[in-house]
Amino acid sequence: MLKLDNVFGRENHRYDKIRNHFGWHLFAGIYGLILLGMNFIRIFNNNFWGDEAFTIRLVQMNLSGLLCETAQDVHPPLYYILVKLICSVFGFRDFVFHFASLLPYLILLVLTLTLIWRTCGKTCSLLFMTLISILPGAVRYNVEVRMYSWGAFFLFLSFLFLGRILRTNEVRDYVGFSCVSLAAAYTHYYCLVSVAFFYLVLLFWMLIRRGSYVRRVIGTCFFAVIGYLPWLFVLLSTFKRTSEDFWMAWIPTLKECFGAVFEGKCQDFLFAVLLLSALAVCASAFLKEGKRKGVLLSAEMVWLYSGFFSLFGTMLAGILVSRIVRPLFIVRYLYPVSVVAWFLLGYCLSRLKGRAVYTAGVLLLLWLTCIPQYRETYLSEKRENEILEATLAATEERIRKTDVILTDDQVVEWTVSDYYYPGVAHRLIDPEEISGQEIGEGCWLILGSPITDSAAENLEKQGFGCETVVSDGILGTNPAYIYRLDRHLD
Repeated sequence: MLKLDNVFGRENHRYDKIRNHFGWHLFAGIYGLILLGMNFIRIFNNNFWGDEAFTIRLVQMNLSGLLCETAQDVHPPLYYILVKLICSVFGFRDFVFHFASLLPYLILLVLTLTLIWRTCGKTCSLLFMTLISILPGAVRYNVEVRMYSWGAFFLFLSFLFLGRILRTNEVRDYVGFSCVSLAAAYTHYYCLVSVAFFYLVLLFWMLIRRGSYVRRVIGTCFFAVIGYLPWLFVLLSTFKRTSEDFWMAWIPTLKECFGAVFEGKCQDFLFAVLLLSALAVCASAFLKEGKRKGVLLSAEMVWLYSGFFSLFGTMLAGILVSRIVRPLFIVRYLYPVSVVAWFLLGYCLSRLKGRAVYTAGVLLLLWLTCIPQYRETYLSEKRENEILEATLAATEERIRKTDVILTDDQVVEWTVSDYYYPGVAHRLIDPEEISGQEIGEGCWLILGSPITDSAAENLEKQGFGCETVVSDGILGTNPAYIYRLDRHLD
């Protein structure tokens, strides 16, 4: 049978004899640095969209204010606390906000080059480190100032600890699993859903193995309930509030969920390779030791099933809740559990005969399809940041704390204005219906499109001139047309 030692204990590959060869390690190290560099150079960007600006506003509050604010939001607090701690050390600066999201990717990269390389082999490691570095979803969330990279990190560690529990049943692995699974649950509510399926697998394993598993699994589940209890009432309140009123208005299809796992030009092909390679691993185990009872319920097989169980279970749970209650699920919530699927792709391919050919083919496909997308993303972000800097250069010194910003962009009014023009009052308005009573000294218009002739005429009739300060600018990835309003002198 396929041995589990290569996943959870000492390396025991008969087929990977040169894994520790200096040349391979040198190549992997250089390759990892290249991948890291491609992500690292993108943290020097000051252009934040609405949710990112919300994160930045939150982490600059004191801890009690942060907890109260996130309790009124739709996400648990751990991510915000982590970002606050990181910024407290390195400073509340634009690149530090991005670095806080890059950090879990960096740790995963190190784990891949060490633990996973040693226990799962070089083919699995090379594939996994490539997937977490250049897939479009990874490129986005590795630096986005949101909780998805941390959710993926904690969920992936939960998956690894689950595998060790199934194989070794050691107390230290239960402790590790409890800690990182709770961290995942405190990072994102759909990470809570994903990790819940790991607990169901543990309960199933306890029922078929019994013995000392019973006490340890029940204890772990009890610890999880106690550990999440402080936030449970907030979760129930959040669910009640969002079920009555929430911004989402659509429900993703199962096909869209499948496509989100390997987002990109070769998403369907990669998903098919994942499923076929997993089936091949199961078939190989059965054919080699088919006479052995329960071969498909071995620790390794159950561990593989658990990854798919969590992936598909999270999809179905999100869609079902959205259909029964109201839309509460979007495909980006699948990103954390998608990282588990990426690992499974590398792991399953590394267990097949001809793995070197398969791995080389998938790596070549990834580079041919993802690098052009990466280049487009990088250049687009660079252009947007240059336009942003020009926008700020034209307005930062002119907009004073005593001024007022009127905007028709809900995102600018919600968080973006607070980030780029801190301390300046702002209101959401309809530019076609601005009343002269709303306009005082030092009033600015920030619109998502050029002011219309009718809106300009309306202002003119009320005695206000409209000076164009920025045309076709950017604020927080949003188009920005900025005007200074001045009263005509009689």
